Amino acid sequence: MPIVQLAVALRGMAVGDEVEVAATDAAFLADVRAWARLTGNALEELEATASRSRVRVTKVDPGSGSGGAA
Repeated sequence: MPIVQLAVALRGMAVGDEVEVAATDAAFLADVRAWARLTGNALEELEATASRSRVRVTKVDPGSGSGGAA
């Protein structure tokens, strides 16, 4: 599941680091929007075609109150 892989990847990253994820899972865009809203991590870029989605996420300090979804 791409959203789980994204969450695991961000655990090992520093605040301000970015990760880009591409997925073919049709539910990924909805999942990543909800995940970003819940975690406060920043969805910097979102791109979707009929067969693929790509997002770029920046890890945000959980205590900062900033972040959110694109």
